[in-house]
Amino acid sequence: MKQRRERCVYLTIALVYLITAVYICLHHINKGTTQYLFMGPVSLLFLLAPPLAEKVFRQPLGFGFKVFTLVFCYFAFSLGVALRWYDQSDIYDKAMHLISGLLFFCLGFYFFSRFDKRNAAYSLTDNWVLQMTYAFFFSMTIAVVWEIYEFMGFVLLGPDAQ
Repeated sequence: MKQRRERCVYLTIALVYLITAVYICLHHINKGTTQYLFMGPVSLLFLLAPPLAEKVFRQPLGFGFKVFTLVFCYFAFSLGVALRWYDQSDIYDKAMHLISGLLFFCLGFYFFSRFDKRNAAYSLTDNWVLQMTYAFFFSMTIAVVWEIYEFMGFVLLGPDAQ
């Protein structure tokens, strides 16, 4: 029953991605901004992110984390970049930064739990302060690296560093 529910959620997410990809293509054809036309099909590649991460880490990531990642990628790329929602509001950009921080905090929590041999269940350890500190600084490190990447994209490629 649980696997059926998870599969239903994944299929729903894939369908939303597919409909949005078609809409992105039609939207940019209609507006005459054909330079963004390829972003519709590219957005479908984000559906491969969780399975690829599981292959790289050689361990399942968990249903909730995979869904959170797919939903974040949908809002950040499909809506934010491909449909230019980042240009519509500064609040959208700030919300995506907040959500990405939460996502990478969870990933840091996962890494700490994975590398701590005493904690096989991915839960809080006896040394929870160290675990939370590690997750926080992991998230901050990713944020700094991302901002440097964005700035370099702005300097080298122009004003759209998203």
